[in-house]
Amino acid sequence: MSSKRVRVGFVGCGRHGGERIYPSLELAGIDLVATCDLDRERAERYARRFGAESVYTDYRAMCDAEDLEAVLVVTGPQGHFEVGRELVAMGYPVWMEKPPAPTAGQAEELAAAAAEAGVHVQVGFNYRYSAGVRRARSLIDGGQFAPPRMVSVRWWLGGAEDGDEFLWVKAVYDGQPENIDTRASITIVRHLQSKLAEASVEAFPVISYIAKHDLREKELEAL
Repeated sequence: MSSKRVRVGFVGCGRHGGERIYPSLELAGIDLVATCDLDRERAERYARRFGAESVYTDYRAMCDAEDLEAVLVVTGPQGHFEVGRELVAMGYPVWMEKPPAPTAGQAEELAAAAAEAGVHVQVGFNYRYSAGVRRARSLIDGGQFAPPRMVSVRWWLGGAEDGDEFLWVKAVYDGQPENIDTRASITIVRHLQSKLAEASVEAFPVISYIAKHDLREKELEAL
């Protein structure tokens, strides 16, 4: 295995990246050269915390100024697609969080652009390779049991900070379930049972939060 460390720039300085992605860079043998976010204060804070020397608010300027071997993008679906597509056109290998785009058509467009440019684009669907999922997949593939008729996944949405519980409640009451992150659980189901006939999603974390904290009707109306 090569001991060469990869020089990268990171686009996006949000909470998810700070909790899940930035801390893993050192272990992955990656040198964080620069951080980039529209909010310069955030980019500076993450640069100090994770050891980057340079800070930018424009990823194009970052790429022009720095000697980067790859770029990581954690911004949300639209940013993954738009920023990723432009980085690919510039010749950069890209790692991005899921999903790679708001629609399947845009994801296919991004994949085609990467193939045409001859660069890698990797999407972080990593939970399917966790120990529990790999064990379940091996049992299914081993043929020791009858083919599964149902796969159920319960997904923990993470801790509560900055009123996130209210954002989850608001997403349901506004009729916008796409605001609740179900992508990881759905990809696990598809990984375990490729011949998926039907899928459903229920927002148990939201209901549990309401029950636990006994939110009053007027509090819900104020969201």
